[in-house]
Amino acid sequence: MKRLGCIGCGRMATAIIKGFLGSGFKSEDVLVVDQTPELTAQKANFLGVQSSTLLEIIQNCDLILLCIKPQQARSFFQTLPVDRGSAVWVSVMAGISLTQLSQSLGKDMCISRVMPNTPAFVSKGMSAVSFSSTCSDADRETVKSIFNTIGDVVEVNDDQMHAVTALSGSGPAFFLRISQIFIKQGIDAGLSDSLATKLVLQTQLGSAYLALNSSESLMDHIQSVSSPGGTTLAGLSVFDETSLEKDLQSVIESASKRSKELSEEVEI
Repeated sequence: MKRLGCIGCGRMATAIIKGFLGSGFKSEDVLVVDQTPELTAQKANFLGVQSSTLLEIIQNCDLILLCIKPQQARSFFQTLPVDRGSAVWVSVMAGISLTQLSQSLGKDMCISRVMPNTPAFVSKGMSAVSFSSTCSDADRETVKSIFNTIGDVVEVNDDQMHAVTALSGSGPAFFLRISQIFIKQGIDAGLSDSLATKLVLQTQLGSAYLALNSSESLMDHIQSVSSPGGTTLAGLSVFDETSLEKDLQSVIESASKRSKELSEEVEI
């Protein structure tokens, strides 16, 4: 890939561009545009890349990241020139399907939809990508290589994106909300805020790393901590009697439902 263009320069776009630059690509090959020329210049200067315009990006870039809000989609597509070039378009807009994007960008265009998450800010993201049938194998690998610079990547069908959004897109907020409860219990037991936070977050990080780098199941890892008559089993016995599983199911289902609603609400 020769040149990357980015339309919209929020936090996620910034993380993607930083990862792209960190993988060895040149700053002169990255073009950005934001809502106003002043904001564009400010973001370009901050990232050390090229300030540009929408038309220049369409005419000169091989891959275009569409990092605007879903609510801005309709007005944005109305401003596009008839000639959209031949770039690969990559949308990170939540809730807007490949079918909707193809109707606006053109059915012959290669279009990818990506759901990243906030750990991308520290290059530990989880990005799920889907592709229109018009994308070649080379196009798919190019898109995946971009998002591999900010973490891990999986390819999914577009109709799986609502579930993906709930699990990994919104997931960081849900995991951290649970972490807050653990931390509060530590503080209530007499630990300092900083100590309780360190204990909980490092345990969460280490447990995830252990599970990801092992062939054993999650239940195997749970059982490895659960000595007969010990503290873990005492806690788990209460855990299994609560409504936590049902409550978390409701949380995830609500996020997935909202993703579907966004797709229906946004007209492009």
